[in-house]
Amino acid sequence: MSNRKQCAGWARLKVGVPLALGLLVATAMPTWAAPAAIPVTNVACGPNAATNLISAIMAANALAPAPQILSLNPCNYVLTASLTDAPDELYGATGTPVIANTIAIRGNGATISRSATASSSDPFRILTVGPLAQLSIDSVTIKGGIAGCAGSSATWCSGTPSVDAFGGGIGVVGGNLGVYGATLIGNTATCGTVTACKSAAGGAIGAQDDAAGDPSVVLITDSTLDHNTASCADTAAADKCKMAAGGAADATNSDLHVLRSQFHDNSASCIDTGTGKKCKDAFGGALDVGKAPDEVTVSDSEFDHNSVTSDQAAGGGAITILKAASTLANNLIQRNAATSTGTTPGTGGIGGGLLIEAAQKFANSITGGTVEQNTAIGGYSGGGGGIAAGANLSLADVSVNDNSATGAGLVEGGGVVSTDSLRAVRTHIDNNSVSGGESVGGGVAAAGSVVLENGSVSNNYANGSSEVVGGGLYLAAATASLVDEQVSWNSVKNPVVAVGGGIFAESSTVIVQRGRMEGNKATSSTSGEGLGGGVYTAGGRFAALGGTQIVDNSASGPGAAGGGIYNAGLAEVDPPSAVYGNNPDQCAPAGSVVGC
Repeated sequence: MSNRKQCAGWARLKVGVPLALGLLVATAMPTWAAPAAIPVTNVACGPNAATNLISAIMAANALAPAPQILSLNPCNYVLTASLTDAPDELYGATGTPVIANTIAIRGNGATISRSATASSSDPFRILTVGPLAQLSIDSVTIKGGIAGCAGSSATWCSGTPSVDAFGGGIGVVGGNLGVYGATLIGNTATCGTVTACKSAAGGAIGAQDDAAGDPSVVLITDSTLDHNTASCADTAAADKCKMAAGGAADATNSDLHVLRSQFHDNSASCIDTGTGKKCKDAFGGALDVGKAPDEVTVSDSEFDHNSVTSDQAAGGGAITILKAASTLANNLIQRNAATSTGTTPGTGGIGGGLLIEAAQKFANSITGGTVEQNTAIGGYSGGGGGIAAGANLSLADVSVNDNSATGAGLVEGGGVVSTDSLRAVRTHIDNNSVSGGESVGGGVAAAGSVVLENGSVSNNYANGSSEVVGGGLYLAAATASLVDEQVSWNSVKNPVVAVGGGIFAESSTVIVQRGRMEGNKATSSTSGEGLGGGVYTAGGRFAALGGTQIVDNSASGPGAAGGGIYNAGLAEVDPPSAVYGNNPDQCAPAGSVVGC
């Protein structure tokens, strides 16, 4: 199995394998014709319900490779202890036999849970899917499972190699898991203070490749994952847990697909309260995936009030995708948070809603849906209140609204921060904010290639204590094309330096066609200067073409200049484009902007 590497070396996903029983049929998968008769075993309730379930799984495994169906009854199957026959040194402790066949568990409203009175020295998850095995569950609740060695008295917990905590509810190792109409609640993956545990991943579901490198496949459909956690809490110098990831679900070198599901109040946290300072990162409050064999897909789902917390790097309050291609469609991602309590450079909260970090070869897209009211919070730095992307990212018909990024140091991109390639079509990035020491890009902070078409970057705000630039857009070493885009009613405010109310562009080429920049403000309230109410450009080129209107923008403060455009590079306004109605002047320095 591959262990997660901190920051960038993570999960891997794959789709497209038709599973027996139709266990894992995604939209792109071929139809599989089920056998005419699959044996169905009724699993009785009563005082021996848990024993009946364990016996039924053992019997189903023994009938491999013939698929089996286990039909539960609407009661609680309460597991009281881990099984001694589980290969704990490979998977961690499990309360049921490791799935080793193709098995469907029909829940019929049942609950499978870890007993609240189970020994604290015997943490165990609910279900484990072994290599090349297939499990589907439907209409069942998985509750209270614990993955990891925290508190465990088992000798293997301190052995070598280390056993990481993954999949508090369900662990998958080189197998396939389908979750349909199920609820996973209150499950935990935790290292605690166990010195041999290096990461905690997947509070409810943790998927990894097996020893042979076979990836797992996980499909979550019409399901609810609430109040699950992945956590590290290093308290001593000997503790080694470096990362917590995927409060609800984590996929490492495995595929993940989500459809019509809800993720609420899940969390991933990595806090070092001791002297060792091993605990570094937390990613993916709800979902954490990366290094996928195939494309990650998440559609028609809701992510609300999920969070990541770390005293170093915290990223992806709802979702983190690393080194993988992804397609997200028609999701609601709201009120999630990425919070770093670190107060030194290099620490920070990034991607309050989403963190997507991938090489240029991976295509990542978000189509439809809303990313709103998310926060990236840093004791020192913060960025991407809604979305943080170090990847090739395309947005279409998306609303990125009312997100915020805060910190005491450098804070970038209240709505979106992008360091690679960003394309946004018919996308509205409005009412976002940054607030910090040095604050840049109330709406968008971007480098590299930027294309904005037929949308808006409006009513965004940047405020800070030292320097504030780019109320709407902050562009650094970028090549940007804005076509039929509105950049209006954005503002920067700072007592000393407030620059570029609408657009701040440094060492960038910015071409605006048929655009409108209206009502933007650069405000320096006391002894400083407000420059470029509409546009500030330095060391690059700015061109307004095709009838672009730069109107009613303002710069204020004792040294205010360039109500429409302040040019410290090359700038031109090509008729019928026009600059008018700006205050205190149209363009500055006088004569520096061709056509103004």
